[in-house]
Amino acid sequence: MSDPELAARERDFYRERVDAVFTGPEPQAWEARKGALDAAFAAGWAAGADPRDPGIVASLRDIAQLGVVMLESLRGRADGAPYRGAVVPVPLGLTPGEFDAGQWSTCLFAATAAQDAASAVRLSRVRFDAFVPGGPAGQAELAQALTAVWVGDGDVGGAVVAALERTDPSGLTDEQTDAALALVVPQAAVLDELARGSAPSATLADAAEKYAAYWAGQEPELLLALELCGLTVLSRVLGHPADVHAAPLAAAVVDADPATITACPVCAEPFDAAEQRCHWCATDLTADAPLELTLDRWLQEPRRPCGSCSSLVHAQALRCWSCRERPGDG
Repeated sequence: MSDPELAARERDFYRERVDAVFTGPEPQAWEARKGALDAAFAAGWAAGADPRDPGIVASLRDIAQLGVVMLESLRGRADGAPYRGAVVPVPLGLTPGEFDAGQWSTCLFAATAAQDAASAVRLSRVRFDAFVPGGPAGQAELAQALTAVWVGDGDVGGAVVAALERTDPSGLTDEQTDAALALVVPQAAVLDELARGSAPSATLADAAEKYAAYWAGQEPELLLALELCGLTVLSRVLGHPADVHAAPLAAAVVDADPATITACPVCAEPFDAAEQRCHWCATDLTADAPLELTLDRWLQEPRRPCGSCSSLVHAQALRCWSCRERPGDG
């Protein structure tokens, strides 16, 4: 790991850059992308300076929320997105090449690690083929497994298999193989444990060791195992706590208590405190009291297919988040 004083200086440098992202009245698309990258560096350096720094979680949430901003920009929607307690204009102009599958994966795992349900659900409900390839081989496919947890369709296994197929050394360069085996395969093992309902303590420990071995001699800001932090949090909220405190896992993230989330009283989808209108069903969120649920309860309550559009809706939903019809209609 890097020297703590050096890491602290770099942490503060990148945090200042993130703070400056939305200082202007109309941020540009490239600023959101740069801000998300800088937030990832800030989290990495913060873990090197002090693994228990609560600012690590704040940086992860920055990554997640800026990821939503980039996603909206990619869609070309002149709308707003929540960021640090305010709804900011979405800067238009990003192309698929500027927000690739690897960056989307990073934002989704950051949202999971920060327990930011509103951002995670938005990032999960996007057509995967909207992105060009990016990140280590198999990483984006693995993130697709994570979307199955957030949207409730339960198809973790298929995406894990697809990720492992992408790590076949016969189709990769030596450098790509090293990254796939040391970064993606451990995550696949953890997700497989979670899907089978096992407590993944030993698996997480082995995965963290592989991460540390891979990043040894690499840039120190990359020593934060963001994906493993996300999976560790997921194991906690799904009721399989992992007692793992390896160096690549930030204690501030691993030890965080499961969050309480606010969900729309009509479609039961999570929303950010900055929002006054539901992103999904357009309900006025100031008119009625929101649903307040623990994250583990929200994730584990069963979904049912909407009778009109077949989208999976939460058990407490009065209207479908997708077609806005009553779930039993059709």
